[in-house]
Amino acid sequence: MRNYPTVTTQILYPKYLLKAYLLLFLTLYSSICIYSQQQPTTTAWVIPGITYQHAERLKLSAQYALSTHQHTHLLYLQSYIGISKYVILNPAYLYINYHPPAGPVIPEHSFMTGCLLTTKLNRIILEDRNVIWNRFRQHAADMHIYRNRLRLTWPLPGKLQQTRIYSFDETWILINEKRWMRNRIAAGVSSDVLPWFNLDMSYAYEQDKVNGGLNIFFIMGTIQLSRKQR
Repeated sequence: MRNYPTVTTQILYPKYLLKAYLLLFLTLYSSICIYSQQQPTTTAWVIPGITYQHAERLKLSAQYALSTHQHTHLLYLQSYIGISKYVILNPAYLYINYHPPAGPVIPEHSFMTGCLLTTKLNRIILEDRNVIWNRFRQHAADMHIYRNRLRLTWPLPGKLQQTRIYSFDETWILINEKRWMRNRIAAGVSSDVLPWFNLDMSYAYEQDKVNGGLNIFFIMGTIQLSRKQR
């Protein structure tokens, strides 16, 4: 006979999970602040956002991103358009505001044309994202970049069904110069701590042809909205 969680368990579980995430956030943030004073090759991004599920095959997303270590603000607008069970189109707009300690603000407008290919291997979700990123810059040459990200996601079973762990490897190619530009490997955890709120934390190691190695921590909190069915 199957045991169903009680109402009390359903209420307390998100509460305790949220506390655990808060503790993890404080630990990570403290570690980042201490370590970044000693090692300049570590940075962190804090990314609040909101998504809106307009229809079964259309989702909209807006995110604001801040990295004080890199003196950068971002505004990231995306849409996810389902073409089939396995194919999702992902057009996006990204505004970058870089303010170096010594110098004027450097704004940048960029557009992305993306396509996500997804399938399942038992419980594991396999996703291959392909993006052409066109960066139009005011004080430097424009850049056109191809990004390919292969990502594996494992939904946790049982009571943690709304929690997922993932890892990915992403390669960047600078189309202008026909050369490898950057590679990023990462691992993280994503959880719907509330029916309308997702918390995502990840670590990535980035190797760049020009800037070398970089440790990156991402902390994302997303409000999830959906259109009411009539």
